[in-house]
Amino acid sequence: MEIRDIKIAKGVTLHYIKDTKYKTVSMSVFLRRPLEKETATLNALLAGVLKQGTNKLNNMKDISRYMSDLYGAGYDISVFKTGSTHNLSFDISFLSEKYLTESIEKRCVDFLFDLIFDSKCIGQSFDESDVETDKNNLRDDIDSIINSKREYAEKRLNEIMFEGETASIPSLGYKEEIDKISAGSLYEYYRKIIFESPIDIYIVGEVDFQKVSEDIKERLSSYEFNICDVSHRFEIRGAGDVKNVEEKMDVTQGKLCIGMRTNISKKDDDYFAFVVANSILGAGAHSKLFNNVREKLSLCYYVYSRFSSLDGAVKIDAGIEFDKVEEAKKEIFNQIECVKSGDFSDDEFKAAKEFLIDRYKKYTDSPGAIMQYLYTEEVTGIKYTIEEMVERVGKVTREEAVKAISKLQLDTVYFLKGKDIE
Repeated sequence: MEIRDIKIAKGVTLHYIKDTKYKTVSMSVFLRRPLEKETATLNALLAGVLKQGTNKLNNMKDISRYMSDLYGAGYDISVFKTGSTHNLSFDISFLSEKYLTESIEKRCVDFLFDLIFDSKCIGQSFDESDVETDKNNLRDDIDSIINSKREYAEKRLNEIMFEGETASIPSLGYKEEIDKISAGSLYEYYRKIIFESPIDIYIVGEVDFQKVSEDIKERLSSYEFNICDVSHRFEIRGAGDVKNVEEKMDVTQGKLCIGMRTNISKKDDDYFAFVVANSILGAGAHSKLFNNVREKLSLCYYVYSRFSSLDGAVKIDAGIEFDKVEEAKKEIFNQIECVKSGDFSDDEFKAAKEFLIDRYKKYTDSPGAIMQYLYTEEVTGIKYTIEEMVERVGKVTREEAVKAISKLQLDTVYFLKGKDIE
């Protein structure tokens, strides 16, 4: 995998990842915004409205025909969080020209930039009917979270654990803010952010890099950018008083979510040691949580732990029977203490490392995974190659893993149970 970076303009960077194993070319343009309560809903709604078309192709029928002419190219616009940043993602995928007798790259690139810079509008406003449609879609998306009780429980843990912190802000924004947004105010916000947001352009596949970079430079040369600094802020906090919250809902299976703090992030020296320790604890089917709490004791349907390198939080999720919650919690905490005391075998230690190394190597398995990995590094400013991550994990000792996980502190315990359960 060959990676080349080039500055297109101040605050605008093109990243080309040459990979000949794909028959398609994947291109994503990320606009980076700060994650804020005041703008989260605007960003989420904007992602939907911008899908509606451009001033050249202003309805879905014309867009569909155009995509068909581009040999079945596909596009999407979405919004996602990376730490303390909120990002608009403009994506297009199209067949590599080495399989074609005509050139389509420039048309695909131009279409993507039309979605960003020349979105369908009426005067100084978006089309009101489009905005109303996407308001309803956004409401439905927010409401649908409750239909997945697992996702809903994770959302509630975030809200409780990170109250008052950036990490508590949902990527889709807030339902109560939707009606406050007009077609005109959304358009005004859109015109502001497209010229002041840092822009990272990723292309994965095989293209004529010089030609594509020149085409992009030419296309963007007519715009005047005033890029603001937007980067991830590491908000690492220790645990305070433990918060225990139980809620009732019409569910047939309990959802237990445990939030813990580490005071460790990707910028710290003991980061990789903690990554290994968390792998031993609950990162996969090799882990203590899976093999003891689920398999050996049958206390849950699923259980795993995730460590966030951006906010230093560990979240343990488990699906359990209502009457097994106390026993499950006791055993989960027991497994944490086992790792803290170094009570794990050499085989468990080896399996934990192999799991991580295999996961790192799979970052190159799909264009989306490659771009997300590289973009996260761009946002944080902390960069490791896949080879460096493999090496760092391989060098972690048992003693380092034990020392790192000793920093783990309980913050929040959330349990979602049936409405008739006492």
